[in-house]
Amino acid sequence: MISAGKYGQALFDLATELGCTAELLDDMRAIKSAIADEPQILEILGSPAVTAQDKRDFVKEAFGDTQEILLNTLYLLCDMGEMKAFPQVLQAYSDRYDEANNICRVRLISAVEMSDEQCGRLLVQLERSTGMSVVLEKTVDPDIIGGLVLDFPDRRIDTSLKTRLRAMQEALTETIN
Repeated sequence: MISAGKYGQALFDLATELGCTAELLDDMRAIKSAIADEPQILEILGSPAVTAQDKRDFVKEAFGDTQEILLNTLYLLCDMGEMKAFPQVLQAYSDRYDEANNICRVRLISAVEMSDEQCGRLLVQLERSTGMSVVLEKTVDPDIIGGLVLDFPDRRIDTSLKTRLRAMQEALTETIN
């Protein structure tokens, strides 16, 4: 089994040398999306019944317009029978890209859709407090009832009513017992 983190790091280092880190990230995301939309791609590329050359030809046909270093990485993953690790390689690359570019991805969970103005104000506060460029990935989850949940790479801030009600219930239960 390959170390996706090492492959992602090596790919990022090479892309940095070639000056194409952002373009490569876009290409990798497009490939991940194509694989998600067409799961049989992984079946073909992982099948022992398909020859190595046929797999390479398939990769060239499907993803030939990508950066050459990415194409070579795909060939390598196919040759090793590890194409299923591509999403983890992408994640490692993306994490390294974000780190190098001072980007913090924050998952915002709200009970209802937030307006652009509300998100903008929150974004300004988050960027001020983190000192980083923040990318909000918004999700709506009515189960949290109200409030917000912010998932940072290294911590969670949960101000949801669901969590507050649970904490009150636990406190009351402790008091009664």
